[in-house]
Amino acid sequence: MRTAVDGAVLVEVFEGVGPRARASAHALKEAYAAGPLVVNEATLATVRSRFKSQADFEGALGALGLRLDPTLLEAATLAGVIWGVHGKHKAKARLEECLLGAHALVQADRLLTRKGALYKRLCPRLRVLVP
Repeated sequence: MRTAVDGAVLVEVFEGVGPRARASAHALKEAYAAGPLVVNEATLATVRSRFKSQADFEGALGALGLRLDPTLLEAATLAGVIWGVHGKHKAKARLEECLLGAHALVQADRLLTRKGALYKRLCPRLRVLVP
């Protein structure tokens, strides 16, 4: 089972503080046992900003078994459709969220995220795993 991972879950794991971090680490471990863990470009950029050096960043990704899965045209196009619908609502979705949801729907089997309700609203067919 291929799992796309949201940056917020990774940041919690890397910062390692509190019960949310433990729950996220446990969910990440279970997802890894079930199959590959992937991130899209927006998630990768979000997480990279938390590290002082490229070597530390790459080491952390490697330790978790995460790999970059570039967004396909089909997923990017779907993100544009989602953005067109949900970016206009009062409680707007951010473009990065639309990209992540579309990426997970098209290129993975599920999404590991803290924002389960948001992603179910953006992508009702998406299988969401919340730590």
